[in-house]
Amino acid sequence: MKLIELLDSKYEWDGFYKENDSHYVTRFTTDDGEEVEANIIHWSGAWEIEFSRDGTHGLTGAGDAIKIFGTILDIIKEFIDSENPKFITFSSKLDEESRVKFYRRFAKKIESFGYKDISDADLSKYDKQIQTIVQRKGSKHFLLVRKDLVS
Repeated sequence: MKLIELLDSKYEWDGFYKENDSHYVTRFTTDDGEEVEANIIHWSGAWEIEFSRDGTHGLTGAGDAIKIFGTILDIIKEFIDSENPKFITFSSKLDEESRVKFYRRFAKKIESFGYKDISDADLSKYDKQIQTIVQRKGSKHFLLVRKDLVS
């Protein structure tokens, strides 16, 4: 089974709610009873996706990462359908090589929602705010732009 097909497996979640104009949040519970919180936060001109499992952002080794990422993907898709953001970003620590590799594939799946991964592109045509997203030290930042904005 391909990774993309595996991401179809997901947890139930009740939709996200708007904390304010620049912050959306949702939570869901894993099969082992742990809470995953996903936040979508607007900063530096992009919407950043971040999530934690029982307060931990790093690798947990709990074994259901594919189902969690399937759920996060579903959350992102609903956010895109609702808000039509220009830019989406998410990141991983550089020393988590397997996660960086997985996030590359994850970005490819988000491209199927009408986005283009420009993480490794020349960003000089974008404003400084957007350029700073991928230049933060210690992390690999993925930046996707709506395809209708790519020249």
